[in-house]
Amino acid sequence: MAWDQTTGTNGTKTNVTTRGGTTPYSINTDSAFLIINTAPVLDADGDPTLDSIPTNVSSSSNTGTLVSELIVSMSPEGGITDVDPGAKKGIAVTSASQLNGRWQYSTDDGSTWTEFGTGNINKWLLLASDDSTRVRFTPKTGFEGSVRLNFIAWDQTTGTNGTFVDAGPRGGSSAFSIATETAYITVGGGGGGGGGGGSEFDIVVQFTDDTLSAAAQAIFQAAADRWEEIIIGDIPDVTVDGFGLIDDLVIQASAPTIDGPGGVLGQAGPTNVRTGSFLPSTGVMEFDSADVADLIAAGQFDEVILHEMGHVLGIGTIWEDLGLLTGAGSEDPRFTGAGATLEYQSIFSVTETSVPVENTGGPGTADGHWRESIFDNELMTGFLNPGGANPLSRVTAASMADMGYVVNLNASDVYTDPTP
Repeated sequence: MAWDQTTGTNGTKTNVTTRGGTTPYSINTDSAFLIINTAPVLDADGDPTLDSIPTNVSSSSNTGTLVSELIVSMSPEGGITDVDPGAKKGIAVTSASQLNGRWQYSTDDGSTWTEFGTGNINKWLLLASDDSTRVRFTPKTGFEGSVRLNFIAWDQTTGTNGTFVDAGPRGGSSAFSIATETAYITVGGGGGGGGGGGSEFDIVVQFTDDTLSAAAQAIFQAAADRWEEIIIGDIPDVTVDGFGLIDDLVIQASAPTIDGPGGVLGQAGPTNVRTGSFLPSTGVMEFDSADVADLIAAGQFDEVILHEMGHVLGIGTIWEDLGLLTGAGSEDPRFTGAGATLEYQSIFSVTETSVPVENTGGPGTADGHWRESIFDNELMTGFLNPGGANPLSRVTAASMADMGYVVNLNASDVYTDPTP
């Protein structure tokens, strides 16, 4: 009923037997109902796909896939359902592989595109199922393979299409499903993840337990494939106790529980090297399972794994053994490899006779990476640059040749002097 506040006190109870006339209460009454949302349900038994694209596809030809079509592709085995009357559909992207290109979205049917970005830690990208919201993948030049996109269902009861929200509750009365789905897009002729394409160098990643999800394992394999594009020559086989004959590198990977999110990330490096050349034959990559989840959610796990695999291959870990590092522990450590130096001189237009190495950050960072103050977002600096690309430059590729590998410099990413 209505109350005109002429008598009584807000927040207290009173007798309303008499209503109408000169009372403060109306004769008529009405009812209000609290509608409680029910989260959408995602059935992950389907096989969602995005429209495949050719290698080196042009931007104008890369029209992407409607989110509505992506959801339809989940049926009949899977799909999104919602018991709420008039419920809308959509997805919340929780992570995406961006090692071999960049994911983008459009809310105006492809007229403009926006990158997902790589710095959105613990955030979800909301994309509606409608006639104008699309997703697409823009691959690196020459890449062929399959790329993943992870998402949950979103019923549009909270949040706005094309925006990020903090990762939060799922199921219950929330706007998000409990279950997660993975969709793949095929670039070029195969689903091989962008393998070495004629490389004679082989990286075998062994997953020693079940602590890494299928999505995380795919990221490790994509990183191995990427390094096989850089290193193209075979190196001598070697027999290692506990492994047998190795051609060319075996990496054991896992994600044990260490100390929770934000603490020790893990370790990565060679565990056995070849006599004389010091080129690694086996290595280890271990990451705290809690940090893995956060990095995948932020879209940063791809570049972290590519970076750490570089250390297993020898970047920063065998430099001193090969006599390629001077001034270790000083204010000006330098990498003296001739090939990397030439590329450094060309990119930065300098005449220095060596490459500046990181002089800050303490053990594990100093003396084992390119100098952040100069190289900025290059892949092998000691600091990840979220929110943008971390390119594998010709300096890094050439340094691999300085260490004794046969490399393809043209497989490097585009990288220019970031300091002018």
